[in-house]
Amino acid sequence: MTTGAGAFIASAMCYLRVSGADAGALLDMLSPRTVSDLPVNEARFIVFTTPAGTVDEEAVVVRTGPSEFMMSCGGGKQPGWLALMAKKFDDVMIQPSDVLSFNIKGPQRLSAVQSLVCEDYQDKIASLSSFQSCLVKTLVGGEARIVRSIIGYEVWAASDVLVAVWKQLVVDRPSIVPCGWELLSIYRLECRAILFALFPVDMHVGTNLYEIGAGWMVPKIDDGREYIGRAALTQERGRKKIWLAGVRAVDDTVNPPLVGCEVF
Repeated sequence: MTTGAGAFIASAMCYLRVSGADAGALLDMLSPRTVSDLPVNEARFIVFTTPAGTVDEEAVVVRTGPSEFMMSCGGGKQPGWLALMAKKFDDVMIQPSDVLSFNIKGPQRLSAVQSLVCEDYQDKIASLSSFQSCLVKTLVGGEARIVRSIIGYEVWAASDVLVAVWKQLVVDRPSIVPCGWELLSIYRLECRAILFALFPVDMHVGTNLYEIGAGWMVPKIDDGREYIGRAALTQERGRKKIWLAGVRAVDDTVNPPLVGCEVF
């Protein structure tokens, strides 16, 4: 993870397709952070909230068309108020998606993900900024969507395509190391690019957005937009209680501890 590229399967997430003329308006009602203003092919990290202003679910939401959004929910469930709020909109459809994903992290992540797609699409991937996406053709056949985040590249595709790409990665791409949960836990502790919090480990129904360092999602000026948890988060404004922090080694020559080791 510190010198090459590691691949993490994300099949336990909940993948949904939300479509219809009011799909963006529906999703805007579930979080202080909007998605209706996203251009097509751009993505956004969203924390969905409860009426108490605490964390209901987190997701990466990608606008895949003028009236369609795809999202991967990290807690493995759809936002708790999604179905209820959808009743306000006759034209919105919420469907389970056949898309799954894995993500590639590490300093060689760009060249790693480029090695999985046809050459014609490699420059397209390289030109992506954070939270932009593009459609590509994979070397094993089939279409995939590459989503760039701050710390990696996510490969979204139908399950049969994703399985074929993963097999290629395992068999023919020795520079990409398949990784498990333990390595991801170590990476989260060492990550300096973002505050790498997971649902429901670090953020959950017992933590509000200010406690997890996500208070910046709450609009600084009350624009009157209604969303789940608005009253509670407005009341909490200014009470910043960030408690999550990454572990920093004071001596770079010391190897990071393994998961389960005692830390002093």
